[in-house]
Amino acid sequence: QLAKQGIASMSDLVIESFETSKSYLNSRDEEEFDIVMQLEEMINDLDKQLTRYLLEIAKKVSTTDYFAEEYAISLDTVKNLERVADLSTSLVGIYQTIFNNRESMSEAARQDLNTMYDHVKIMLDQALKMFETDDMQDFIVLAENNRALHLMDMKYRERHFKRMAQGTCDSNYASSLFIDILTTLVRIGGHAVNIS
Repeated sequence: QLAKQGIASMSDLVIESFETSKSYLNSRDEEEFDIVMQLEEMINDLDKQLTRYLLEIAKKVSTTDYFAEEYAISLDTVKNLERVADLSTSLVGIYQTIFNNRESMSEAARQDLNTMYDHVKIMLDQALKMFETDDMQDFIVLAENNRALHLMDMKYRERHFKRMAQGTCDSNYASSLFIDILTTLVRIGGHAVNIS
């Protein structure tokens, strides 16, 4: 029970980090960059504490016990949440590189990224709800959303290449890093599936 509470606290911070990375993309406000960095430190601390706690309990529980499986699932969830936070931190690092070079995304590119962010957020919410309730009933919906995310990724890559060919996306850093951003968002979606 204590582990679930700790994971719930960690997931709140991870969601805040993810949402703040999206906000930073749109606002360019360095304060939001700093918030993501602070959240990353807090999440890393929680990761260490929860991992230590879960491993201590696992030592005391029989490996054939139902609880051993529960603790293994909890530990996997902690690690997946930590990776989502790491990837959110990577995203703000990419955005900062673009902004520091006095560049920006085209409006169309930013719209695609915002749509993808919203889709991934839905997936994270679904996964965390399934983890909290132990109800796998919505897994098919999450799997369909993951498939849709991959299709979105392909579609947005094609759009990006068209914008580059037409010259509407011609900034050096933003153009070359757009695909990295898409890939990172897809990876976060993959971690959502793992959490469920």
